[in-house]
Amino acid sequence: MTKGQIRQWKVQSNSFGRSYEIEGHSLLAALLSNLGRIARDCDPRCGERPTISEAVAEWQPGLFRGRGGVELLMTVAPNREASTSKVVVWIDAPRTDLRDQLDLLALVTVA
Repeated sequence: MTKGQIRQWKVQSNSFGRSYEIEGHSLLAALLSNLGRIARDCDPRCGERPTISEAVAEWQPGLFRGRGGVELLMTVAPNREASTSKVVVWIDAPRTDLRDQLDLLALVTVA
């Protein structure tokens, strides 16, 4: 892989029927640019601008039949006044793509 190449990762959840791919220069970039889409896919109440109050990604060795992958835990709602729901998605990614637990919302706030 050459530097700056766009990569793809498969996203799965029990909340939606099909898996799909997200892409970016890194897994972090792909996750940050697709948080809204993932929230909308996991909670059908969410429209174009879901409220995301938690988004934590962490490597889990037991995912994908023991190959491991990234678990993304999110708390989402269609808007600030609505009740929230906790959703989980799994990203098929090697350990080298996410070494530490990441609070994605903290990264968005800092950026």
